[in-house]
Amino acid sequence: MFKKTLAAAAILAAFAGSALAADIQLYGRFSIGLNYTNSDVDIPDDGLVSGDAKSHSFTMNSGDYTGSRFGLRGAEEFGNGWKVGFVLENGFSGDSGELGDGDRIFDREVG
Repeated sequence: MFKKTLAAAAILAAFAGSALAADIQLYGRFSIGLNYTNSDVDIPDDGLVSGDAKSHSFTMNSGDYTGSRFGLRGAEEFGNGWKVGFVLENGFSGDSGELGDGDRIFDREVG
C-alpha cells in the first residue's frame, strides 16, 4: 500500500513542476458608479395643481465608462520555437455579479 502511495506522489510531483512552468495571468477590471439625482421643480399655480416637487435618489450603475471583466491569459513554450497561448475573458455586471452571458462563462474573448 505504501509503495502505491509513494508512486502516486511521485507522479503528481512530476506534473506539478510542468504545471508551474506555464505563464498564466489573472486580470480584470471592475467598473461601477454611484449616481445622485436631485430634482427640485416648482409647479406653477394653474388652478388645479401647485407646489413643489422634490426628490433625491441614489442609483448604482454598472459599467458606466467601461464594462467590468475578468480573464485568464497564458502561454507555454515547448522549445524549437513552438509556443501555445490562450486568452479567456468574461464580462460581468459589477453591481449584481451576474455573468455577461448566461450560456457560457467566457463570452468576451476566447482565443
